[in-house]
Amino acid sequence: MKSLTVRSGWFTALALLAAIAPAFASDLTLGPVGPGPGTAPAATGSLVVYSAFSLRPSWPSDPSYRQHYSDYELESDAGHALRSVANDAGLAVAEPAVVALAPGSYRVVARANGYGEVTVQVVIAAGRTTVVHLEGGSAPQLDDPKQAIRLPDGRIVGWRAQ
Repeated sequence: MKSLTVRSGWFTALALLAAIAPAFASDLTLGPVGPGPGTAPAATGSLVVYSAFSLRPSWPSDPSYRQHYSDYELESDAGHALRSVANDAGLAVAEPAVVALAPGSYRVVARANGYGEVTVQVVIAAGRTTVVHLEGGSAPQLDDPKQAIRLPDGRIVGWRAQ
């Protein structure tokens, strides 16, 4: 009888996993997200991605035992891999990395809370910062709601690229 209970438990776990799997596997593509209003003279722009928090536990060598934003992949606009981004600014508080990039169009492949892995098209402008919100936390306040790129549930991901 005990083996029946174990098998029943495994079956229940597999059924539950199958039910929630679509929330973790997504072919969602959003964008293009661009920098918010404002200008500053510079040859490069920057990208900040608030991805979903990492599922990996903090290490004992991390004195803050804080959560970390999950790492992400940066691709060219054509989909060619450019680099993996360790998404941690290295501060005492949880802050994502700031990545300096040449102006142009790119793709970010990152985890979004409730959607699994998503692809976000981003536009980088000289002297400006493009910010992408996938963590489900604070998002930019927009004067014109039509200027937002949103997840299917309505959460704002960032400014619509101009």
